[in-house]
Amino acid sequence: MQILKISLIAIALTITGCSSGFGIDSNKPIELGKPKIHLYLYGQVKSSSDKYIEVLRDAGYEVALRTGELPTDETKSFIIHSPGINSSHYSDIQNIVELLQSVGINEIVEYQYSRGKHSYTQRHVGVYLL
Repeated sequence: MQILKISLIAIALTITGCSSGFGIDSNKPIELGKPKIHLYLYGQVKSSSDKYIEVLRDAGYEVALRTGELPTDETKSFIIHSPGINSSHYSDIQNIVELLQSVGINEIVEYQYSRGKHSYTQRHVGVYLL
């Protein structure tokens, strides 16, 4: 009987704690942090990989250097991203573009969701520098 009382009290506390929404502001935008950048380098930019990685990491982005073939026949550098619930998504993409422009990548095409067989989920961005 004692175990039943303790269980009922625990359930009641859990239900009231969860239903109160304590500490949650439903009007505040959801911030999920900066996206992880999957960086692919091709052609002449490959020899300068350190400067691209450094400028992105210095801005607080996690960077993973990747290798592989281009997903399609491209002639300009490009970004693949998937908009999500993170309210800062588009400002992050703009910031990434500006950082790359600051180190000499001037023409960058943006694609949403996928390009060829390459696609990225929320909080992941593919950056392909040619």
